[in-house]
Amino acid sequence: MSLRFGVLGPLRVVADKAEIPVRSGKQRVLLAALLLRANRVVPTEELIRFLWPEDPPAGATQTVHTYVTRLRKVLGDRDLIGAVPDGFLIRLPAGALDVEDFERFARQGLREAARGNRDAAETAYTAALDLWRGDLLADVPSKTLLSSAKPVADSRVRVLDRLKELHEPREPAFVYHRPRQLPPDQPGFVGRAGLLDQLSRGDTVLLSGPPGVGKTALAVRHGQSLSSVDGELYVNMRGFGPGEPLTPDDAIAHVLRSIGLPPEQIPTEPDDLAARYRELLGKRVLLVVLDNIASAEQVRPLLFDGPRFVLISRNTLPELEGVRRIEVPQLSAPESFALFTHMLGADLVTAQASAVGELAELCGHFPLALRIAAAQMFRWDEPDVAWFVRQLREEDRLGGLEIVNDSQAAVRTAFASSYRALSAEGARLFRMLGVLPGTDFSVDAVATLIDDSASAARASLETLVQASLLQRWADDRYHFHDLLRVYAAERAESDDDSARWRERLHAWYLSSTLAAVNTVFPEAQETRKDSVAAGLTFADDRLASAWLAAETANIVAVVETAAEQGDEIAWRLAKAVAPFLRSHRLVSERHATCEAGLLVAQRTGNREAEAAMLHSLAGLNWSLADYTSAIDEYGRALAVHQELGNLRGQASTLGNLGGAYYDAGRLHLAFDVLTRALAAHREVGSAYGEAATLINLGSVCADSRSVPEALAHFERSFELWRQVGSHVGEVVCLSSLSQMSLAAGDLALALDFADRGVQLCEQTGNVGSQARTLLVRSEALLTLGRLDGAEDDSRTALLICRETSDRKQEAEALTLLAEHALARVEPEDAREFATGALAIATGAGYLLGRCDALAALSQVDLADGDLAAALEHARTAHELAERTGYRRELGRVLVTMAKAHRALGEHGAALHRAREAVELNRSFGQRLELARSLLVLGGLRGGADGARDLAEGHALLSDIGLPAGSGR
Repeated sequence: MSLRFGVLGPLRVVADKAEIPVRSGKQRVLLAALLLRANRVVPTEELIRFLWPEDPPAGATQTVHTYVTRLRKVLGDRDLIGAVPDGFLIRLPAGALDVEDFERFARQGLREAARGNRDAAETAYTAALDLWRGDLLADVPSKTLLSSAKPVADSRVRVLDRLKELHEPREPAFVYHRPRQLPPDQPGFVGRAGLLDQLSRGDTVLLSGPPGVGKTALAVRHGQSLSSVDGELYVNMRGFGPGEPLTPDDAIAHVLRSIGLPPEQIPTEPDDLAARYRELLGKRVLLVVLDNIASAEQVRPLLFDGPRFVLISRNTLPELEGVRRIEVPQLSAPESFALFTHMLGADLVTAQASAVGELAELCGHFPLALRIAAAQMFRWDEPDVAWFVRQLREEDRLGGLEIVNDSQAAVRTAFASSYRALSAEGARLFRMLGVLPGTDFSVDAVATLIDDSASAARASLETLVQASLLQRWADDRYHFHDLLRVYAAERAESDDDSARWRERLHAWYLSSTLAAVNTVFPEAQETRKDSVAAGLTFADDRLASAWLAAETANIVAVVETAAEQGDEIAWRLAKAVAPFLRSHRLVSERHATCEAGLLVAQRTGNREAEAAMLHSLAGLNWSLADYTSAIDEYGRALAVHQELGNLRGQASTLGNLGGAYYDAGRLHLAFDVLTRALAAHREVGSAYGEAATLINLGSVCADSRSVPEALAHFERSFELWRQVGSHVGEVVCLSSLSQMSLAAGDLALALDFADRGVQLCEQTGNVGSQARTLLVRSEALLTLGRLDGAEDDSRTALLICRETSDRKQEAEALTLLAEHALARVEPEDAREFATGALAIATGAGYLLGRCDALAALSQVDLADGDLAAALEHARTAHELAERTGYRRELGRVLVTMAKAHRALGEHGAALHRAREAVELNRSFGQRLELARSLLVLGGLRGGADGARDLAEGHALLSDIGLPAGSGR
């Protein structure tokens, strides 16, 4: 006979589709109490409290036995309800109880929602709610029992809320910013009707042709004609300068920032970055213009079905597949005449038609050259086109005008003629602009060059805009066409004052960058040692961050230019901008500035600068999990600091070197180095450095030495962070204190620390530490058996880790979710989580995370009965823990090995591993793990010795506040 029970409504018992009535109220209370803890022992004392909450009768225990006997008869199965010492349990197979089905569907819905599968989540949640037939145990007469069952009722409300959230419009993972990035439309755009018709088809198109032929203007005009797109993106791939070409990953990151994705949510792994790019752009109809492409490899990763791509290159890119090519020709003679007519007027063009035709030929019918020539003549009261043409023919032509049919030479000739017609002040400004590092620049930068006010700079720039030598892209930013910038740079080099202009500009960039970085990152507090030029100041971190973001490319270009000239400002600016580049995960920019700064430091023999750049480069390689390079570079920086007697530099470098050793799994070296760093920070009186080093030193002790030692470091660090006023440091300490309190067996304190950390993150908006605090609290809740809250925290942390591309903590979250699944006896899910954690930790070079994941897989194997695999995974984790000095996890691994050996009948090996576990956990101060290992050892030893072990283990668990046998 197959029985099925229902508690989600009136109590229900069904046997082979026929309902079995349980008429006695006391029997319904008894059965409900057992069902709510199916397959677990319910103590007799609790049953008495449920049956008689206020005044139990004499002989209540015997009466309970009588009720159980009668209930067995009603159910028709004598073995269904079992009696054990001090209690009873009802043994049910899977699928026999509606509340278990409800919980299974609810967990399935939560998983699908976390994966973004809204339809599947809705189906699961609906299935869960459909199981409810009314109020929980509606006909069971025991308020005490119903009160104890409140978590079940609450879970129904929670599922209803989750289902409601699915039906409500959800905010995306970021606030979408509709991009409007196309450059301004060219006034007087002429012709190109056939090309615009070809562009209107909506497929991916490559516009190719020589510089100045109007490819970008054509794409912009096409974009202006579209009304059905969700925005227009414009990316200058810099394939033809200035600076290094944009990499595909850099371009993708730029696009993601442009549509509003916060820097911390932009993945760093190329595959994840590309997936996020396709996900977000694939949801919308966008025009994406990729300009100045050098090669097919530069843009191939950016292309996919969905957006409307317009590619622009001087090359035809024959190796780029899947695109329709359009060669953009020069304007026809009638189109050139139409352009001149728009700019100079019909009367003049008609009257001087022959000269206008010659001018168009001389300009090669290139729109850029035509516009510059027309703008120059427009300034004259009575333009004489024939005279202007003679001037062009007599111009030096910059070494190329004499080449017949060389359109490039003709374009440069037009540039020269326009430049010669400028006023002395205008020509000087044009030369000054030639020392600017990029094609776009701010009014403030130009004000520095001319040593005047921003309003004066803006007025001067407008004269160049009117001459078609510049474009205004925004109120305070201007843009050079790339060819015009090259020409301006050539003119600048001919001026004896160019070195002085460049020095003043570079000093301004350094001063402004320091001011911005110190505003956004007050802990940096770098200062300048000279006062060549005063820089900008910033009222708040929002304005400072916006300036840094707008000027990043120019700052990098200044560093590279200064390095080429052997100017020490290169390393100083590289050091200054490092915190911003690091926080925004601009890896290629960090690498470029570090390498350039290091090069000039070594060339000039500046040892202090060399140490600073080695330190920065090491930090970059550390973040990329290239621990070998990072350790080598930190070591070289340390040697220089020691040579110079720079104790503050030694302290900082030692602290980071210890962190790199820690992540590399060399914990013994990490401890030694961090101990030296701590002494150095204390000697120089750096409370900030001391607090940070104590956190790292505590982490090393927590993993390799002892719990009490780690707690002492974390407690002192917490005091220092509070003194210096760093909420970020406080949060990190609270998480660490929670973990160590849990290991020491103080569960209440562990949960309190974790709660405080979560609350402080929420109060301060500290997204960077939020995942960590949630994982720590999840571990405490899991130990306490509060599975729902624990799993919610872990899943929330996992989502945050994926949004912020935090691979290490993503591995930790998956490992913890594997332990949740094991606690719920869901080995299939546990294996999926643990396998994922292992893959991520291995890929990220996270050795300690890899050890944790292997240990979790071993426990999954043990639960599945795959003893050989359990031993294999445990041995691999054991070897890794021994090699790295990761003793904290070693205790748990040894217990798993002991259990596997015992199941295989290898009693001697099991006893050996259990003894090792007890000895290690005792010396380490892990009371919780010590209790668990004592229970395993006691069961293996037997006799009086085993009884003592068991008694000690039970006493420890009791003192900690956990029931016997509890654990993950």
